[in-house]
Amino acid sequence: MPTQNLISAALPQGDRDEILRKLTEIRAKLGFLVTLNAEEIQHLIKAANGFAPFLDKTVRVVEDHPEIFPGTFDREEFQRDYELFQALKPLCEQVRQLSQALENTHTALASDLMTSGLEVYGAVKQNSGKIAGLGAVRDDLSVFFKRTRKEKPAAAV
Repeated sequence: MPTQNLISAALPQGDRDEILRKLTEIRAKLGFLVTLNAEEIQHLIKAANGFAPFLDKTVRVVEDHPEIFPGTFDREEFQRDYELFQALKPLCEQVRQLSQALENTHTALASDLMTSGLEVYGAVKQNSGKIAGLGAVRDDLSVFFKRTRKEKPAAAV
């Protein structure tokens, strides 16, 4: 069975450290980011992509007809929110694509490693009786493949 090798690359420590520094810098520039839990997100009104034209039109209404809003409606804050929303869209897309590529690469690497690791385990099992110390290694590795038997439910009487 040929060894799987979906990814063959290296990330030097210096490059990794630089990337992490830059990500920290980016996060600092986005100091207004919030973290919401699942329950908080569930209670929010969502503006899916199909609502972008709606939002664009509401901004024009606010600009063209300020007289229709009560004094409690903060037009300046609405405009700031809209501008930030627009500014974040391309950033969100780039980060989403980067995140997806990182996750896919990490998954492929894990698969490469698991495939090779299974070859290693097979070689250890084959040679555990021939080379001193491999029996303990085999036992150590075998715990990852122990199957627990499901008890059959008792027959109804």
